[in-house]
Amino acid sequence: MKYYGKEGTTIFGDGKFYWVEDGNSNFGFSNPDFNILSFRSNLIWRWEYHPESTIYLVYQQNKYNFENSTGKVDFDIFIDSYKVKGNNSIALKMSYWLPVD
Repeated sequence: MKYYGKEGTTIFGDGKFYWVEDGNSNFGFSNPDFNILSFRSNLIWRWEYHPESTIYLVYQQNKYNFENSTGKVDFDIFIDSYKVKGNNSIALKMSYWLPVD
């Protein structure tokens, strides 16, 4: 295994793109830093309308975004996670207890 930046190799870049020179060969790659913005929430409402019979209403929100990093993570990134587009889901479950005598 070879570690670049040691044993005669050189790494240089401008923060957006990096170049590696290793003797006669060289290659480049973009900044490998990234941020993942995500916000997930669930809200569950349960109502027992008759003994042993219930209704569940579930709301779920899932927001997610992947972006290249432009700096360190701070509180503004946390606020940005609320602005990301995402999926909203609603589910309804009903159960009714039938007494068997």
